[in-house]
Amino acid sequence: MQCSTAGGAIRDLLLGRPPKDYDFVFHGKQEEFIQIYPEARKTGKGEKSIFICHGQEFSPLHNNDPQQDVMRRDFTINALLLSDSGILYAHPETFSDLKNRVLRPVSPHSLESDPVRLFRAARLHAAFPDLQPHGECLAQMRALPQNSLESIAPERIGAEVLKMCASPKPGNFLALLAATCTLSPWFIELDRADTIPAGPLAYHSRTVLGHTERIMNETAALAMQAGFSGSANKTRALAVWMALCHDLGKTLTPHYELPHHYAHEKRGGKLAESLGTRLRLPNHFIKAGRLASALHMKAGMYQRLRPGTQVDLLQTIHKAGFFTPFFLMVACDSNTPGITETARRDLDIINRIHLPEHLQNKGEISAARLREMRCASLRGHG
Repeated sequence: MQCSTAGGAIRDLLLGRPPKDYDFVFHGKQEEFIQIYPEARKTGKGEKSIFICHGQEFSPLHNNDPQQDVMRRDFTINALLLSDSGILYAHPETFSDLKNRVLRPVSPHSLESDPVRLFRAARLHAAFPDLQPHGECLAQMRALPQNSLESIAPERIGAEVLKMCASPKPGNFLALLAATCTLSPWFIELDRADTIPAGPLAYHSRTVLGHTERIMNETAALAMQAGFSGSANKTRALAVWMALCHDLGKTLTPHYELPHHYAHEKRGGKLAESLGTRLRLPNHFIKAGRLASALHMKAGMYQRLRPGTQVDLLQTIHKAGFFTPFFLMVACDSNTPGITETARRDLDIINRIHLPEHLQNKGEISAARLREMRCASLRGHG
């Protein structure tokens, strides 16, 4: 069966970048495709059906016409189809928009026909920071009614969020949603965040939303500098998600306490959990967001903590499995670039401490003695 490569993979090749994933369209009927590839799994309904086969996405060519198929895609930079015979089909604006770095919908009804494209626009703005949304894109995003956004399957938005977390400038995602008043209903926790000061002017000059965007961007950059640079890198994606969640509690600060945010870390955990659950994110992302909200303030003061508090904090983060992404985020939020290395060194120190045999297997007595020994090891090293 004849198949063509479509969308983002061709875009990336034209931009001189290695494609992250490939999507294909097949020429013919769905029944024929299933007969040839019986292992394919169908998702979706009707003409928008997608088949998953060997980890790749295949969809039927619209009306068996490549040019019609191109004109039904989301954005001009993605409106590309390369046949197996080498013929390249494109929207009339594709090449100029690629050259000028413009994010433009294919048609006046692109986002209306599939509202998840609103979040794809925000994700593309994060993946390609120099890509500027066209006025038509902004207008279509603002025009989408609330009920259209509410009808999107949460897994589809969650998939865009996970890709956003692996992007070089993930804060652009929230910035574009805020600019088009589309944080609600899926990111309702941040809907008012651009009206709330992040803290006293001596420490913060931005709103909660602006601060969150900055920390997301800086965390992504620091993670890439640390070697977590692959597009599917889980450590970087987790660190960025933690950056998104860390200050959610500030959106619940009573008005009379502003610009201070007392105990916001205690309020944010439930918000982080609600957001991750709503987007159907993997459980470890939900746990990571909750932990980032609860412990980022304490970790930001790490070098001023008592050895016992340091030991407890290090053990909690390590046992949860989020040590590196958590401290990458904290390094940016607290403006202490070396904190990740310091915390890692201290974790190695305390993990080398073991109870002598005569103190083992004594329950709480053993746990307390081990903690004392680990605290002593940190004091001795300091």
